[in-house]
Parts: sequence; structure tokens; C-alpha cells
Amino acid sequence: MSSPTAPDRPLRFGLMYLQSAPWDDLMGRIRRGEEMGFDSLWVADHMTGQYPGLIAYEAWTLLGTIAARTSRARIGTLVTPIAFRHPALLAMSATTVDHASGGRLEIGLGIGGGPIDDSIVGVTGRSGPERVARLEEQVILLDRLLRGEPVRDHDGFYPTSGAVIEPSVQRPRPPIVIAGDGPRLIDLAARRGDAWNTLGGQPMRSTNAGGSSMEEAVEVTRRRVVLLEEACDRVGRDPRALRRMLLAYRVDPKLFLSRDAFSDYVGRYRETGIDEFVFYWPFHQETFARVPAYEEGLERIAGTVIPALRRPPAPPH
Repeated sequence: MSSPTAPDRPLRFGLMYLQSAPWDDLMGRIRRGEEMGFDSLWVADHMTGQYPGLIAYEAWTLLGTIAARTSRARIGTLVTPIAFRHPALLAMSATTVDHASGGRLEIGLGIGGGPIDDSIVGVTGRSGPERVARLEEQVILLDRLLRGEPVRDHDGFYPTSGAVIEPSVQRPRPPIVIAGDGPRLIDLAARRGDAWNTLGGQPMRSTNAGGSSMEEAVEVTRRRVVLLEEACDRVGRDPRALRRMLLAYRVDPKLFLSRDAFSDYVGRYRETGIDEFVFYWPFHQETFARVPAYEEGLERIAGTVIPALRRPPAPPH
């Protein structure tokens, strides 16, 4: 297997929020994320029952408010799953947020699969291949609708007739981020996504709260980036045109307490071909309570380490 292509675009950094109550506290953290200079702000699209105490507010309604209370950062979902919305409704939500934000929306999509999320909306028995097929159909319909193209008579998983929405601010449409680490999802990202999001080699579910070791996770990610680039080659796409995002999953928030540890984390994944990093707003890993020391560490990292990491390396003499 070949080595990943070194990314040639500047590093980007984002923050992921679990939209817990109270409202004013959440809005304060979101505004602070933009003030600290993060490039993107993301929210989770889950039902309240899946994460009690952590998910209090619906993602797309929340994004509309975030659009009005921020001015620079990109905003989006990581991720909107297939279970909740017909693509026509999702397209209308997306173009609304894109207009409200002045063209700052990114649409993160995934197959979902959380058992509580699914059961709340009465979804059962969907196989993995069906989920991927549904996701691809959603992407196809979103692509058409967000470009302003009428969808007059579409069959399939999401029958659609006579759908047309206001075109988005961004042209040809807001970027679509395909999230997933399986081969079929990697292939879908290569064919139809503007960006690919990975969990950085960490398992989605594990009895081991710590997940994989750093070395194992980085090596898994390297192999997945190579698969992504090979998939791009098969469809004649320049692999460098597809952004590679890492959602820093199962990462101890103590990472924000060490400048060296943070730089090492980013540097190792950067070598695998990742060019965009999204970190959770820090919280206690067991209680999910806010930890002032972690938040202060995030402030220091944002003010000193991230600007240094963004700078291109000096040319050789």
C-alpha cells in the first residue's frame, strides 16, 4: 500500500459542541470559539434520548441561531444521520442556514446507527449496505436541490416530486462532508463528497474507554487515507481536492494542558494526510461537567500553538 499524499493546503481547526443546556451557557461557548480564532464550529445531530444531559437542542434550529450570533467561522453538523429527515426538507434547512450565515454552512452527513436515535423515530432493521445506499441517495438529491435544480419525479428510498428550493448562497452549493471509516463510506466520499471526516482510528464503540493507542490510531488513519486516495484515483479525481477532516474522538482533554502534546498529536496525523482537525469543547470524560483548567488550556492552545501550526514551514536554505 502506498503512502498518503502530503496535503498542500493550510491547516484548519474547529470545535465540536455537545449542545447541552443552559442555552446562554452554550451560546457563550460558541461565541468564544469564534473569538479564539477557530475556523469552524460544529454541533451534533442526535435526539435527546441518545445522550441525556448532553443533547438538549435540535441541531438545525440551533445552527440558525449560531449563524446569527457569529460572523466568520464556518458552521455545520457532525453529523446529520439518515434517519431523521427527508432530503428535500434537509435541503431547505441547509439553504436557510446558508443564507442566514452569509454562506458559511458545511453539511456533515453520515449513516447514523445509534439505536436510541433510530428507535425514537421508529427506524429498525436497516442493514449497513442499505444505510450507505440511503446516504448516497441523500447526497445526490441534496446536490441537485441545493444547486436550485427542480426534482420533479424521483423514486427510490426518498420519493420526491415537484421539489425546488431557493438556491444556496455558496456556489455551486454548500460543501458536503461525508463521515465514515468503512470502505463503502470512504468510496462514497471520494465520489461525491467535498470533504471526508474520520474518527482518527478510534472505534465508534468500545468497552475500553481509552480506545486505541496513539500509535495504533495513527496507523489505522494512514491506511484509511491511502484507501481514500486510491478511491479518488479510480474515479479520476485529484485526491488533493478532497479535504480530510479528523474529529478528535476519544481524546483525553488533558491534551489541552500541554503545548508539546497538542503539537505532537496534530503533527502525527498531519503526516497521514489530515489537514483539518475538529476538537470537542473540553469536558470531564466521565461526568461531562465543564472543567475550567481544560478550558483555560484550550484558550492558551488557541492563542499560541495553533497559530504556530498554521504557519507554513520555512523554505530550506
